[in-house]
Amino acid sequence: MNIINIQSIFIFYSAISILCGLLLIGLFWGRRDLSASIWITSCFLSAIASTVTVFRTEIPLLISYSLMVSIETFALLLLSQSLWSLFPEKKVSSGIVYSFGFTVCFLILQEFLRYLGNGKITVQMSLVTTFVWLSIDLFGSYSAVTVGQRFKNRIIFNLISIIFFCGGLLFLFRLLNILHRKNYHVFDQEFYNFISYFAITVFTTIRNFIYINLRMHLGFSEHNRLNNMNISLNNLVNEREQMIAAILKSNKSSSTGALSVSIAHELNQPLGASLLNIQFLKMLHESGELKPELFEKIIGQLEKDTKRSSEVIESLRTIFSNEGSSREVISVQEVVNNALAISKLELVSKDIQIKIELADNAVILFNRGQFLQILLNLINNAIHAFYSSNSGQKLINLYGYLEKKQYILEVTDTGPGVPVEKQSELFELLVSSKPKGLGVGLWLCAYIMGQTGGRITYQDAPGGGAKFTLSFPVSSEDLVK
Repeated sequence: MNIINIQSIFIFYSAISILCGLLLIGLFWGRRDLSASIWITSCFLSAIASTVTVFRTEIPLLISYSLMVSIETFALLLLSQSLWSLFPEKKVSSGIVYSFGFTVCFLILQEFLRYLGNGKITVQMSLVTTFVWLSIDLFGSYSAVTVGQRFKNRIIFNLISIIFFCGGLLFLFRLLNILHRKNYHVFDQEFYNFISYFAITVFTTIRNFIYINLRMHLGFSEHNRLNNMNISLNNLVNEREQMIAAILKSNKSSSTGALSVSIAHELNQPLGASLLNIQFLKMLHESGELKPELFEKIIGQLEKDTKRSSEVIESLRTIFSNEGSSREVISVQEVVNNALAISKLELVSKDIQIKIELADNAVILFNRGQFLQILLNLINNAIHAFYSSNSGQKLINLYGYLEKKQYILEVTDTGPGVPVEKQSELFELLVSSKPKGLGVGLWLCAYIMGQTGGRITYQDAPGGGAKFTLSFPVSSEDLVK
């Protein structure tokens, strides 16, 4: 028996298909690549169909011909679907379903023709098979050109398209031979038949290796694209961090005017009292009427006023410090007092009352300056809310309590509250419910809380007004009762 015959060509075709499938598996192992997966499936289906066809004499005719040419048909259809799946937005699942449905119809038609031929392979069966494969190759050529238009490396897609087209020409050549010479047997040893299948095998092998080259090229391109994307993302992250830092700084500076008036007012009281006490102490000393008990009393008052001045300055320093987001164990009561001290002048001038109900000695792990910023934002928002409110009682209530492993601080006011249509976007950047608001304060509060695992939420107060709830995660080690 001649070693080089059509059967050996089929075996070679099967071996090459398996090799290409294994190469693709090695290249795409562990990656969810739909195009490669479809092409791999096509390679293995072609290998099965070719191998079984070679040994058709030992297998029932239904399996050896009708089923095998149907499997090869499905394998050829999958090649086009593999190319179409290179479009990220392309849904190829429906294409695969249609291909499978077409294959089933093709199998039924083949068996019907075999039935008409008294159970034998007929000319009509070969004609239908050859025409279908011709059409599939032409569709594959069209698919490669169309998909290639979306990529820079069109030349590789054009090569695949040419291979498909040449395969179609070979099937056309075989179709004409069947019509002209009525020679429809696959393994007929005539020279033209041998050349046809040899050329088809060569073109198929080239097509598989070109696809492998294409995917490697696309892989490198994708790798470079992802690297460039990562660089762009890093730049965006850096710009975002710079923007947030600028917003933090802007938020600190936005109320500088009001703070300066409040700080000046708060400092004038202890400094003025200290000056009077020093002058009084000097006068007593010069007159010789300075008694020990009076001296201790004046010194005590001077110490108290000095501490008061230091606390006011510390409050201001905390706001404008550049300590980043370093956290420490802080007293909730202490920071609340600092915030109210800074806002005291405006609270008094607007006749706004403050009610404080905090858990005794409650502490949280938080950045002091950022906590003070959040409180000042919420207190200032409450103060501004009373500008457009006709509420008889202007009250801001700060209520803090421990709930499971969270410390909850509720800041409630009796103002008009937030309109329902604005509540869903209350914490978005550059969105404000106030006519002249910048839309930064509440977003910043949500950002700071989120960075530390906390949360800020809004709901309408039961008696009317706004209610902001701050939730701080705490552990038993953080709390001091």
